Amino acid sequence: MTEGCYKAEEVISQVLRKNHLDDLLYFAKIRKSWAEIVGKPLSHKTRPQSLKKGVLTILTEDAAYAQHLSYYNKSILELIASDGLCGPGIVKRVKFIYGRLPPLPLQSPEPQNPRPRPLLRDEAYAQADAASQGLRDKNLKKAFSNAMAQFLRKTHA
Repeated sequence: MTEGCYKAEEVISQVLRKNHLDDLLYFAKIRKSWAEIVGKPLSHKTRPQSLKKGVLTILTEDAAYAQHLSYYNKSILELIASDGLCGPGIVKRVKFIYGRLPPLPLQSPEPQNPRPRPLLRDEAYAQADAASQGLRDKNLKKAFSNAMAQFLRKTHA
């Protein structure tokens, strides 16, 4: 990697750790790997909902899925504790709730033109600001938004 060039994931990880928001980082890893953790069929009926103070809350489509997954509680914890995902001690307990699942994001088809058009500065900052809306801390929000905008401009250049 060249000097001054950073991967977005590294920048985001550093910002979150610096601000003691490690749970967000680990939750993102769990959510990204959810289909591998519980299997593809169950991943369509369940979703990781939150990770707070070592408790992973999983939303299920109905109580039957919650009951089924509770039998695999130990296996789920072991997979999450693997070095490739979160590591040991991050998730201590799994809690199941049931309710209406949000729809899965649609998989976009492969673009015809593999090289996207360059983003204008305002477009990059607008996308970065939208991505940082969930952050409450103003300084963190600003740092995240700036880093994300720079990343977007470099990747779309």
